[in-house]
Amino acid sequence: MRDRYRKKEVSNPLIRCIPKDEVKNNVLQKELIGNTFFVIYKSDSRIWVISPCCPHKGADMSKGKVENETITCYMHGYVYDLNTGVPLKIPYGEAYGKWRETGNLEVYKPTIRDNQICLDLP
Repeated sequence: MRDRYRKKEVSNPLIRCIPKDEVKNNVLQKELIGNTFFVIYKSDSRIWVISPCCPHKGADMSKGKVENETITCYMHGYVYDLNTGVPLKIPYGEAYGKWRETGNLEVYKPTIRDNQICLDLP
């Protein structure tokens, strides 16, 4: 009897979309897609989708600054690669110890389907 209540593995990812026309060029936008917030940035033909939270201390990444395919967190100045999420600049020295540690920024690979920005999420 208990087996029927176990969580089932889903082989197809959940597809969530937002109309491409709702995303402005060169503006960081926090958008609710499905029931999850993401930050979307569109520059001409390129689109990036990232976590809304900085991996350093959780600051709102929609308040950051984008330049040369990187994003700088407005709160502490950490710089992350928009393509990989890897931190490129940690602005504090070793004297700050564990406080300065950060992980990678979560990045998502969007696809365009029927003029919609879509995310395939597990």
